[in-house]
Amino acid sequence: MKFRKIKMYNFMRYKGENEIEFSTDPDKNVTVVLGNNTFGKTTIAQAFRWGLYGTIIDTQYAKSKDTNILNNEVLAQMGPDDRKLVSVSIQIENQGITYEFKRKAEFVRKGYSYASKQISDELLYRECRDGDWDEWQKGEFEDRIQMMFPRELSNYFLFDGERWSSQTNSTKDTKDAISTIMGISPLAYMKQHLKDSGSKSVVRKLRGMYVAGSDSELELNRQIRDYETKIEKAQEAIKRSEEIAEDRAERIQESEEILRNNKKTEDMLKELKHEKERVEYSERNMEGYYKDIVNQFSDSYKYFSASLLQRVIDMLKNSSIEGAQIPDLTGSTIDYLLETGKCLCGHPILPDSPEYRTLVELKKVIYPESIATFVNSFQDRLEIWQGEGKKLYDEIKEKADEFEGAKLAKEEAQDEIDRLNRKIDRTINFEQERRRMNNNIREERAERDKIRGNMNSIEEYKINIGKIERKLDETRENTEKNRKVQRMVAYAEALYERAAQEYQRKETPLMGELNDLMKTNFSHMFNEQEKEAVLEDDYKLHLYYKRMGADGQKVRYEEKILSEGELIARNFVFIVSILELAKKKRLEEKEEESYVLNLPIVLDAPFSKLSDDNIGLIAKVLPSVSEQVIIFMLDKDWEATKLSQYTDSAFVYRVSKEQDANSSSIEKCGEV
Repeated sequence: MKFRKIKMYNFMRYKGENEIEFSTDPDKNVTVVLGNNTFGKTTIAQAFRWGLYGTIIDTQYAKSKDTNILNNEVLAQMGPDDRKLVSVSIQIENQGITYEFKRKAEFVRKGYSYASKQISDELLYRECRDGDWDEWQKGEFEDRIQMMFPRELSNYFLFDGERWSSQTNSTKDTKDAISTIMGISPLAYMKQHLKDSGSKSVVRKLRGMYVAGSDSELELNRQIRDYETKIEKAQEAIKRSEEIAEDRAERIQESEEILRNNKKTEDMLKELKHEKERVEYSERNMEGYYKDIVNQFSDSYKYFSASLLQRVIDMLKNSSIEGAQIPDLTGSTIDYLLETGKCLCGHPILPDSPEYRTLVELKKVIYPESIATFVNSFQDRLEIWQGEGKKLYDEIKEKADEFEGAKLAKEEAQDEIDRLNRKIDRTINFEQERRRMNNNIREERAERDKIRGNMNSIEEYKINIGKIERKLDETRENTEKNRKVQRMVAYAEALYERAAQEYQRKETPLMGELNDLMKTNFSHMFNEQEKEAVLEDDYKLHLYYKRMGADGQKVRYEEKILSEGELIARNFVFIVSILELAKKKRLEEKEEESYVLNLPIVLDAPFSKLSDDNIGLIAKVLPSVSEQVIIFMLDKDWEATKLSQYTDSAFVYRVSKEQDANSSSIEKCGEV
C-alpha cells in the first residue's frame, strides 16, 4: 500500500491547487518535503488526515477547533455570503490498482466578519485499472478507507514528532493497534461474532432455536440468560473503569511533570523513585509468596490427616483378602467360566466340583462384589500423601518467613517515602498537589482492581454457562429440529475453536518478537547500550536503563520521568519496530492471503528534538522497515539524515512562502 499523490485546493495554507507526487519505487522509496517552521509542512500532514478522515489534529500552533480549513487569503477575498470550495484528493496504489478519494467541503463567509462556516461535506471515490479511470462515485466510502488505513492506526503511520513527545499512551489503543497492524484483528472479530459477544453471538442465537420440551429446560435457559446479562454488565463496568483509570493515569503524569520541573527537588525525587521501586518490588514478592502459600494449602488435607493416615495404612496392611491380587479379574469373567463349564486351559468345570466351589468363593472377594481390588493402590496413595504432608509444614513456613521479610522491606521503604514526601512538601509547598496525585494513584489502582475483579467474574460466568449448556444437551428432546440446530451449533463452535487456536498461535509470540526488535532498533537508532524501550504486559511503553548495583552487577531500573527526547525516542522505536515486524510477517505469509497491514509512513518533524547523530542513525532504518517513507523536515536536518541514497531527486520538494504572504506554495527542488 503506497500513497501516489495528494492534491490540495484552498486547504489551509495552500491557495488554489497544490500537488505532491510521491515516489513508489521499491528502492528509492523516500519522498522529502523541506521547509522552514510555520511555512506549511504540518499543513500537508493535516491534509492527509482531513482527506482520509474528515478531521485535523491539534498542533503546537493552534487547536483543531480554532483552525480554519479554508485558506485565509481566499476567505479575505470573499464577499458576504460568498461560497468557496476546499478539497483534498489522495491517490493510493496497491497491487496494480490505483484508488482515489476526494473530500470536498463548501464554506460560506459569515456576512462581513472574517469567519467562515462549513455548509457541506462530500466524499468521492474512483478507481484506475490498466490506465482507465472510472467515473467519480458519490457515497459513503469511509468503510473502504477504514479497510485500507484504519483510523485507530493514524497516529502510527501519520507520525507527528511533536505530538509523540507526549507521555500518555492508551493501553487499549496500543493493544488494538498491534492486533490490527499484525493482521489478527479479523480473528478477534470472528471470535467475538461467533461466541464472545454473549447473547448477541452466533452460538447463543443458534442455541435459542432449540425447542424447549420441559419446564427444567426453560429454567436452565433462564439461568443462561441471567449469566449473559451479568457478563454484559461486567463488560460495561470494565469499560468505565478503563476510562477512569486512563484519566487518572494522565493526571498522575501531570503532577509528576510539575515535580520534575522543579530543580530543587531533583535529588529527593531520584531517591523517592528508588524507594517506590523498592515498594513495588516488595509487593510483587509478597504477591508471589502469597500465591505459593495458597497453592500449597490446596494440599493441606494431606498434612491435617497425617495422624490418621498411619492408622489407616496399618489397618490395610493387616487385612488379608485372597484373590484381590489377581490382576484384571472381575465377576463377569468368573460368570463366563461357570456358564461355559470350561476353564481357559480347557479343563472342565462341573457343578459342585472343587473347581466350581473355588470360583464361587473367589467371586465374593473381587470387583464388583468387593473393593479389595482397590486396596493395594489406595494403600500406595495414602503412603504418598503421608510423605507429602510431612514436607508441607516446612514449605509453608519457609514461604511465610519470606513473605514477612518482603513485608518488612516494604514498610521500611514506605516510611522513607513518607519522610521524603514531607521534606519535598516543606521545600516547595506542593502538599496539595501531592495529595491530589496520591489520590489519583489510589483511584487508578482501585479501578485496575475492579477491572481484574470483573474479568475474573466474566470467566466464572462463562464456566457456569458451559456447565448449564452441557446439562441442556443431555436433557434436550431428540427431535428433528433440535438435531438440525445441534449440527449448526457444533459447526459454529468448531469454527470458533479453530479461530481461537489460530489467534493464540499468532498472538502469543508477538510481544516477544516486538520487544526483540525494539531492543535492537533502540541500540542501532540511538547508539545506546545502557537503555532499552520495552512493551510490557500492560501494553504500555516503558524505558529502562542499566546501572551498577550494590553487588557490582548491572541492574535494570525503569526511568519514569522522561525528557522530550527520550519520549520521542521510545515512541519512535515502537512505531518503527511494529512496522518492521509487520513487514517480516507479511514476507513469511503468502502476500495475497496475509491480513498483515502494508502501510506507508508519513513523518512530520520527526527529528526536531534529536541530535544530528541520532537523526542519521534513525533515518537509515526507515526505508528498510516501511514500503514508503514520506517525510517533512527542516533544511538543517536533511544532511544529517543521509537519506539521499534512498531518494530520487524528482521527489524532493520545498515549501516556500513570500515574506508578507499568508499562503504557501510547493515546488520541486531536485537535488539538495
